Amino acid sequence: MLDSGSRIDGYILQSYLGSGSFAQVWKAHNDLGEEVALKIYHESAADDFNLLMEREYEEVMALRHPNIIVPSKYGFFGKSPYLICPLCDGNLNQLLNHRILELKKNKKDIENVFTESELALILRDVSAGLEFLENKKVVHHDIKPSNILYKMDENMNMQCFISDFGASYFMKKTLVKGSNKEDFSNSGYGTYGLSLGYASPEVYKGKPQFASDVFSLGVSIFELATGDLPSKTSNLGLGYLLNHDGELPDITGSFKSKFKDIISRMLDKIPGNRPSASTLHSMSTSFIATGIWPEMSKISTKGDLVYKPYTLQIDSNQSNTSSEHKYSFFNNLFSSKKNLYFLIAGVVVIIITFLWNLRSDTKTFDDVTIKEFLFKGKYDDYVKQLEAIYKIHPDEKLRNNIGAIKSGIERYSEIHFNQQGIGIVEENGLFGIIDQEFKEVIKPEWRQIKVNSKLIFVKSINDLYGAFDLQGRLLLKPEYSKIILSDDASSLEAITKSGNHISKSIN
Repeated sequence: MLDSGSRIDGYILQSYLGSGSFAQVWKAHNDLGEEVALKIYHESAADDFNLLMEREYEEVMALRHPNIIVPSKYGFFGKSPYLICPLCDGNLNQLLNHRILELKKNKKDIENVFTESELALILRDVSAGLEFLENKKVVHHDIKPSNILYKMDENMNMQCFISDFGASYFMKKTLVKGSNKEDFSNSGYGTYGLSLGYASPEVYKGKPQFASDVFSLGVSIFELATGDLPSKTSNLGLGYLLNHDGELPDITGSFKSKFKDIISRMLDKIPGNRPSASTLHSMSTSFIATGIWPEMSKISTKGDLVYKPYTLQIDSNQSNTSSEHKYSFFNNLFSSKKNLYFLIAGVVVIIITFLWNLRSDTKTFDDVTIKEFLFKGKYDDYVKQLEAIYKIHPDEKLRNNIGAIKSGIERYSEIHFNQQGIGIVEENGLFGIIDQEFKEVIKPEWRQIKVNSKLIFVKSINDLYGAFDLQGRLLLKPEYSKIILSDDASSLEAITKSGNHISKSIN
């Protein structure tokens, strides 16, 4: 019998963390004091575990990503197989249950269990992991809150990780290789405990695919937002209900309508109508940077959903019903030469006025109204506008600016400007800052960046914090475990790893 203090191949069990259908999880440490999560399985899993891990372990180890937890070691304790994994603070199901109990204790309604900002962080991290898995031709197939681990840093910022890539991952036969959609109707889901409450409609039909993970993530986000599964039961999931003419229930809570729409799209019955993991990662990253969700619109070629920031939505029904009036208007307009002359004259006046305004009011890069383009993510339109200005007023500085913007669009995988005109960019998974001319202010070498009205806070790859001013001047080197901004935003208090406090005033 396992107990605190038990020793398993160089690891000492410290405390019991929880259990699943066929495994226990313990917090443990080795002789060097390094803390890990040790997952030990029932003896009944030994044969399958041994066969599958010997064959597939190297492939699991190749699934390394900042938002994915993979085992660092496996072995046997007696006849019971075990895995060694990085230690986290817990899983989202535990956190959800804790928050629901607190709401009930305080006699509050069970809604907004997680804030929209928290859900955006979860969506960003998990979708980043799913995007990576899709590129590796892997379907996780059991995304749910209990398989999403989290860890809080010194500043109480949450980072999430996809887990369950151990023996249970293979014993549930959830690894799909290649682009072929294999028939899983005889794969034994019932035997290995597939989480039916989170399964997609196509999984119930034995045909999982990459979009199935997006559906399961959508169910998870719905549950974290409202405190309940959309199907109201874990025995029959929303996927089953949709296959039998069921409908998606309303998403309760004070969430933005665009966010609710994203969740609804993730839970679409048709896999091709769901946003891809890549789209979800881009949209959630945009919201975290700007506080505004981009728009989504459907494309028909791949059946995917792409985000198009701030596009005007037009009611297609209204457009169709008014088409007859539009044709009538143009027929009347061109019915007489007099009307045609007036039309031509009007167009000429408009063109002259536009060119005159362009010549007199938009002579330089700095005079262009950039927020309409940068804040809304319309970078290509911005370049076209600047190129039009350059044709009228050739200018070396403007030409260089156009080149810098084009280069930045190609270089960075993500670009998001806030209302201050500060651009947060991502390159190779790390973040930096650019200005409105796409000039580098802070190199993209940081794991995390946060911007307020006066300062830029950075988190290094070593999980240490530093601070810059908005012009990119270094205020505090990235060597602190925590940085606190005073209530009046006049000073910073930095805490070193040894616990020393350092204060710095802000001019």
